[in-house]
Amino acid sequence: MKQHPTWASSVAVAQTISHDGEIMGDTMSDDPAALQRFAGIVTPTLVMVGSQSPPFQHNAVQALAKLMPNAQQYTLEGQDHGVAPQVLTPLLMDFFLS
Repeated sequence: MKQHPTWASSVAVAQTISHDGEIMGDTMSDDPAALQRFAGIVTPTLVMVGSQSPPFQHNAVQALAKLMPNAQQYTLEGQDHGVAPQVLTPLLMDFFLS
């Protein structure tokens, strides 16, 4: 595994894996009921996905945007899960300054 090209980047984010699991909980179990905990979030929220992201990420963003009453859904054209800062920054600036 250490010879795999993604080894260094995986090690760099290893400390975040437990946090991801805690936050995501059972939301990745294919049980739509697990997402209901997000329905009570009324804070304006920007829910984004890259157009080149895998289908399961598009499905997740769509589901969250439907559940959260003040969510705005946005697709970042030409991006995957690792969004380029020059693409993300203007979108976040517009969202936070509006």
